[in-house]
Amino acid sequence: TKAGSVVKSLTDFTISVFYRVSNEASLSGAGYFLWCFSQSAANTQTNGPYTGYRLNAQRMAISTGGWGSEKGMEVGTASLKGRWVHMLYRQTGLHGELFVDGKKEAEAVDMPVLKSSFTMTPSCNWIGRAPFSADSYLKQALVSDFQVYDAALSDDEVAKLAAEAAVLENEYRYGKPGDFTELRLAVADCKTFIAGVSSDYAPNAISELQDAIKLAELVIAGAVSYTHLTLPTI
Repeated sequence: TKAGSVVKSLTDFTISVFYRVSNEASLSGAGYFLWCFSQSAANTQTNGPYTGYRLNAQRMAISTGGWGSEKGMEVGTASLKGRWVHMLYRQTGLHGELFVDGKKEAEAVDMPVLKSSFTMTPSCNWIGRAPFSADSYLKQALVSDFQVYDAALSDDEVAKLAAEAAVLENEYRYGKPGDFTELRLAVADCKTFIAGVSSDYAPNAISELQDAIKLAELVIAGAVSYTHLTLPTI
């Protein structure tokens, strides 16, 4: 409810969040909201102001009363899985813009203003649940750094936030001390590639890859820090 009191007071605003959906997770069917702010746990077609973002269509919506009154925008396809993604929505007046990984994917010029959309403080404020009783929960997903700003962030600020998704992904894949599963797989892939390489590649390119492999093997052995290690893409 405390979060809802903040949302109810917003005019120009920004919502920013990082998330990672497992490759094994389902995003098929109704629901799969990443987040929502709602006055009711079971909105209907005609009742219940809410705002939320669902991953099955990457749709951002605001309603003054039920899903029949929704105003919104969407990418139209389900979210990417298997890596960290940054979602950001900003609104100035009635102009709303949806950004995914720093790229503007959609916008609308008739979005309701939250301060006047909610008739009371929204108390059903969730991550991973829809504001509808029959919709599917978002499962097998991680969420990080959910932020609500009482201002529309600048383009530079949006880009700076989006860049953090790559940092999160690197930490997720390689940040656990002693867990080098992904790195070992990458080293094996590189060795396989070199074993079958033709003469079409420049000698220095192969040498650089071999140097990276040697460094990675030192990391796995614990001889050097792996904080800034990046293997070339094959």
